[in-house]
Amino acid sequence: MDKQRVRAVLLTEHNTMLVISRIRPGIPPYQVLVGGGVEDDDADLEAALLREIHEDSIDQALDGAGPLVHARDAGIITFASAPLHGGELLDPMTPELVNLIQPGSAPHVAAFQLIGACPALDVVLTSTSTIRHREDARSALAQPIPDERLRTVLDVLSAG
Repeated sequence: MDKQRVRAVLLTEHNTMLVISRIRPGIPPYQVLVGGGVEDDDADLEAALLREIHEDSIDQALDGAGPLVHARDAGIITFASAPLHGGELLDPMTPELVNLIQPGSAPHVAAFQLIGACPALDVVLTSTSTIRHREDARSALAQPIPDERLRTVLDVLSAG
């Protein structure tokens, strides 16, 4: 059976589409819509699409390309949302992933460090339920993980 795939049409405020430029040996560069394969542990197609949007955007930003970098270069302020409540941010934070991000840290701290490490982000919007979590978020966002470790984390996340 062929692997199920998801794609998104992402429009900017200027009514242009955000696409991914692919450069592969032996063929001319081409563009594709953001998206990719559905993984076995994706809750549904929407979850798969959201994961792909985040992975593609961050991975490209690490290489100095992609929608986040293009938006920033165009003078558009880039935002990320990092809510702790509801579990969206904490769900992927397994003990192994937390130790890869920041050995010995709490899952919520590792999650904030991961969000803060995304290149080309100007603002991270946080939502916490306690003063302690707010202070943890502030401290973690001030010390994002290094790019090489971020690449490793993204590889682990995309491998499922």
